[in-house]
Amino acid sequence: MRPRGDQAVAMARKPRLRVTDHCIVRYLERVGGFDITGLRTQITARLQAAADAGAASIRVEDHVFILGDDPTGPVVVTVIDKPCDAEGHQRRFWDGGGRR
Repeated sequence: MRPRGDQAVAMARKPRLRVTDHCIVRYLERVGGFDITGLRTQITARLQAAADAGAASIRVEDHVFILGDDPTGPVVVTVIDKPCDAEGHQRRFWDGGGRR
C-alpha cells in the first residue's frame, strides 16, 4: 500500500541516513578486522623524524601527509593522494633530506 497525503509528504521530507567518519573507522576496526592501533603505530614510525624537524607536510612515495598543530604537539590531520594536491594545504614537503 502506498502512502497518501500527509504520510507521503512526511516520508518525502525525511532526511537520508548519514554515516560518520567515526563509524567508518569503527566498522573497519570491528567488522573489517583492521588493526587501527597498528596502523597508527606504522604511520607514526614513518613520519616522526620529519615531524620532529618541524615539517608541515611529509611526502611518502605517492602520498602527502598533512600535519597540523595541537596543544600537545604536531598531529597528522590527513593524507592526500597526489603531491600536487597538497598545494592547497601546505607548500613545504619533507623528502627525508630536509625541509623544502
